[in-house]
Amino acid sequence: MIVFGQVCRRSNGFFFRAFAAQAQELVTRKKPQTFYESLGVLPTATQREIKNAYYELAMKYHPDTNNDTQFEHIFREITEAYQVLGNVESRKVYDQEVGSYFVLRGSAKKETMRPVWRLLDDRIVNIDARNIKQSESFVCHVSSLSSILGVPVRITNICRNSHLRGIPANEMRAVLLLRQICNGTLSGSTGSSTVTLLPSDIQCGRYYIDAYQFGNVSDLIPYAMPPLMFAPTPRIGRNNVLFLNGPTYAYNGMHIDHISKVYQRVMSQFGISFDVEVKKRGFLPHGRGSVVVRSNPIQYLNNVEMVDPGVVTKITGRAFVAGGKPVKIAQRMAKQAQMLLKEMFNDISITIDSVHESASRSEGMGQGILIVAETSTSCVFSGSGLWKKGVETETVVNVAIQELMSNVNSGGCVDSWMQDQVINPMALARGTSVVRTGPLTLKTKAALRAIKHLTKVRFKVIKEKSSLDTNLIKCKGLGYTNLYLDNSDNKS
Repeated sequence: MIVFGQVCRRSNGFFFRAFAAQAQELVTRKKPQTFYESLGVLPTATQREIKNAYYELAMKYHPDTNNDTQFEHIFREITEAYQVLGNVESRKVYDQEVGSYFVLRGSAKKETMRPVWRLLDDRIVNIDARNIKQSESFVCHVSSLSSILGVPVRITNICRNSHLRGIPANEMRAVLLLRQICNGTLSGSTGSSTVTLLPSDIQCGRYYIDAYQFGNVSDLIPYAMPPLMFAPTPRIGRNNVLFLNGPTYAYNGMHIDHISKVYQRVMSQFGISFDVEVKKRGFLPHGRGSVVVRSNPIQYLNNVEMVDPGVVTKITGRAFVAGGKPVKIAQRMAKQAQMLLKEMFNDISITIDSVHESASRSEGMGQGILIVAETSTSCVFSGSGLWKKGVETETVVNVAIQELMSNVNSGGCVDSWMQDQVINPMALARGTSVVRTGPLTLKTKAALRAIKHLTKVRFKVIKEKSSLDTNLIKCKGLGYTNLYLDNSDNKS
């Protein structure tokens, strides 16, 4: 066996340093069959991944940094591979000659094998988001559908006509989470105007994502739950588990309490069930929360018929403070909310709790309120307010009540936060679904366009004659079935 080494001077003499790892590498290194193997990357690698792999290997084997002649042929191999794969056009020609569209993957059933897409594949669905308002939300809906249906997508001109340029950080985190779930390849990063997602087989197990300082984990959960319903049965443990770190409250996003009190209840009508454990609440800008979501896969989604909003029968709420804020602020918010709501609903039960989050279960300083109204037909509506610097406590409560009353009086069966989140489940469900809503939000219109691009499902949005602001959203779903479950394995 060849041993490489160098002599180094010490104060007490000389010693010989042996590079046994390099010697072993020469002995065990197999001759690569393809240029991808030469660079140690997959055929689905992005151009950036190929470039990074080449630079890393070049630093290791370049004659200027490694004097041993036995590494020269390795350097020549990786250089030849990079000359072909580093150029898009030459890579495309090479892929046509030796590339395979299908690679065997570890999956429970052969019929659920999905093609391994390449970034240069002609069958990728190309979508121009230039004229789509709320295109950042559109990207998340498209990515969620793509991971379920196995359809590769490339979205260009994201946020082209807004003050933002490219996909924002929190939405990019949602796409990264979906890439984990579908074990796919992703090209794009925060601020990119083009994002490409090449999905593979949906994976079971555990998924980790960090929303970082100015994100919101509560906005990530709704995009991840539909794909998790079509995942395989977990091999270890009883559930597929999401581990999410980051703020749990955002000024223009969902509260984590909204997930458990509103989103969870609405999704249960489709058959989607999951548990949310809030280990720590995080408040902007420096609070880092921790949330664990556990779910089980199901065979298919149920159709829904939500056309009668009913009348409000019960109102509950939660006023909270955290950090150095005293509990009397939460008590004042709860008292003000109850007083204002009694003026509008004097004959129903109204309960607003006031809470000071313990230091061990929260991080950062904040305050806010979430109010939930339940109706006689099991509809739920919400209104929320979150404090930030310069905003009075009374204003936080007024914002929450105004939002609640706007949702209750809209004539719909879902609130403004839930409108866009019911679109994807309706499209995937078995049978015809009908949901009555108030005025369509921009996010809802973006979700409808996502369905149109990736499926043959066609939604009908019917304006009711009784009120021009009320709509009936209707569609016949795909009846999509979990490919990884037998009927006997149905967890629903």
